[in-house]
Amino acid sequence: MAKNKQNAAELNEYINRLFHVLSSAQKSLAKLPAKYNFQDFKAIYYIGHNPGIMQRKVANHLMLTPGSASIIISKLVKNKLVQKERLTTNQRAVQLHLTTAGEKIYYKMLEMHLQFCSQILKKLDIKEQKVFLSLFKKITS
Repeated sequence: MAKNKQNAAELNEYINRLFHVLSSAQKSLAKLPAKYNFQDFKAIYYIGHNPGIMQRKVANHLMLTPGSASIIISKLVKNKLVQKERLTTNQRAVQLHLTTAGEKIYYKMLEMHLQFCSQILKKLDIKEQKVFLSLFKKITS
């Protein structure tokens, strides 16, 4: 049991390092003005990855209340990064899409994520990569 606790503490340290690296890299590569924060980046990335997604699903993904997510979405709409589209079948339902400016940011972020993942995998040989990916799949499923 003590070894498991020690391993958990070690894993926690690595995860914290990973989050720090991701957060720093994401802000620098996206080249967004300082008025945007990490939640804004996450919203842009999620909407870009899921075009036409409903606003409530963005809130769930960001682990925010619908009201808090609405503030973020409104900010992104105001800054012409996201556009809202009401469904003709249900005027209360709102789909979200990135604008051209939002897509540019999304693709920069996607490129950064792929470069980051490539850097991680480069440190491993092919066999280790397969094990690593298999373990990540198991952990995240």
